[in-house]
Amino acid sequence: MHSSGEDDKIKSAVEIALEKTSGMKATPEEIRALNEKELDARTRGLVAKYIDGEKELRELEKELSEGEAEERGKTRSAMLKELLSSIEPGVDNKRAIEGLTALGGEDAGRELEELKSILQAFDLESSKAEEQRSSTLLGELKARGVGGSALLPNLEDDEEWRVASRELRTAHEAKLDKLRAALLKTLLPGSGT
Repeated sequence: MHSSGEDDKIKSAVEIALEKTSGMKATPEEIRALNEKELDARTRGLVAKYIDGEKELRELEKELSEGEAEERGKTRSAMLKELLSSIEPGVDNKRAIEGLTALGGEDAGRELEELKSILQAFDLESSKAEEQRSSTLLGELKARGVGGSALLPNLEDDEEWRVASRELRTAHEAKLDKLRAALLKTLLPGSGT
């Protein structure tokens, strides 16, 4: 164990860098802010690699087992926030949900099921709307004498489809935002988020 005199002699890399660049000693608040910024960046990168399949869940869990209790808590909080913010309608959210389930424990079971339900509802409604608009466009093409078994309407160029798709996404995003807030309260009680 270090005496308080020795603690004053041991400086973090962040503190040394600040002293060299500014010519003055960093305040504890500056050091804390830089350490939190570094932790957030490291956590965002790790979670992004996990979601992209470049890292495994056990690597997230390993990161949570390292460091002091306060740092582990901050890391867990940052990971959960990043996993939640990565969830979007219309994309593969499997890894993000698996990460939330593993890191969040049983506390969020009901909310995670509701989250899955919202995402499934979006997929179903989006698929139905896409089929209906495609059918309408095919009918319009056929009425103009354009047809064939290989004919597929280009929905990306259809303004009506873009508007309908955007409205559908916005409606489900609003539901997801409410659920994300509820999940944060459940997973990180007292965090003020």
